[in-house]
Amino acid sequence: MSFILCYDVLMDEHSDQADWTAVWGEHLTAIACEACNSTFLLEQPPSNCPYCGQKSIAPLANEAMHLAHTQPPELTIPFLIKEEQVAQKLQAFSKRFWFAPSDMTLAHLRERTRPFFLPMWLVDSDATAQWGAEMGFDYDVVSHREKYRSGKWETEQIIRTQIRWEARVGTVERRYDNHPAPALEEHDALRQKIGAFKSRHARPFSPNDIKGRAIRLPDRAPEDAWTEAEASIKTAAIDQCRQASAAEHIRDFKWAAQFSNKEWTQLLLPVYTTYYQDDDGRTHPLIIHGQNGRLHGMRRASSKKAKRWSITIAAIALLTLCLSMIVGAISLAAEEAILPFAVIIFFGGMIIAMAALIPFIIVWYVNSKSEKE
Repeated sequence: MSFILCYDVLMDEHSDQADWTAVWGEHLTAIACEACNSTFLLEQPPSNCPYCGQKSIAPLANEAMHLAHTQPPELTIPFLIKEEQVAQKLQAFSKRFWFAPSDMTLAHLRERTRPFFLPMWLVDSDATAQWGAEMGFDYDVVSHREKYRSGKWETEQIIRTQIRWEARVGTVERRYDNHPAPALEEHDALRQKIGAFKSRHARPFSPNDIKGRAIRLPDRAPEDAWTEAEASIKTAAIDQCRQASAAEHIRDFKWAAQFSNKEWTQLLLPVYTTYYQDDDGRTHPLIIHGQNGRLHGMRRASSKKAKRWSITIAAIALLTLCLSMIVGAISLAAEEAILPFAVIIFFGGMIIAMAALIPFIIVWYVNSKSEKE
């Protein structure tokens, strides 16, 4: 499918502010975040960045003219995951590890949750190319071997599948539709974290789709994203050439392609975003896939909570050791046979004292693992 819509971002002749409402069909404000280097459109300017959660946002003025792309999308993918399901995901995330920061509560995460759209490109293009490759065809090699079994010789048939490689050349002349290309620099990294989006659910854009939702603007223009789109088209061409040759395998594919009649479509991808702060006041964003519900975010355990638990355990250990000394003194003074109990209590206190290190070990493990991931 292809949609070709052209818009210009209008500028009020009496103001430096871009007239986003005239273009997008909704009353929108443009803001930029210095922390994550992103630009957004939304109805009301928030106090925190809707993507990374940092308090480093500022309104856009005539800088809008220097953005990679400011036109509305042609397609949107609707949210399939509802807010109740998002709350369940957040609750599971916040309870999945010990010593979570005090700010990581379900109430805080839900309060900061925002439905959000990320951009992606789809491109249609005609391609004409001469290609060459080696095609692999499976064939079976039958052999036999003799086995002595149950007092007699038996012949066993062995079938091995091998590949016969043959050179092939040909011509490609066709149109390739809806091949994806990133509209954001971190698109591939984000896809690895929360998964790909299913574009078959896409529908034509309507201003109602963005009511109450933030939209991130592309930071890669279509021309800049063409390299990734061309790679996707080549991958499709490789498989088509293999099928046309009735081969099971292909290698050393080469082609010299000419592309024409390119048509670009901007597609909005649904996600939810929220954030929490750790003990040091650092903000950690969480992002949830709007179709499959997959959540990604860094888990930071609280060293302050670990410290409180360690002090409590150490106090219990100290009381236990004091009790062992009291029991030992009573045993010596009264000459009663309770000294073994004092020894048992003493060693119990030592074990409890060593357990005071466990909270710090857990925090170190959780934070180290999260940073690696």
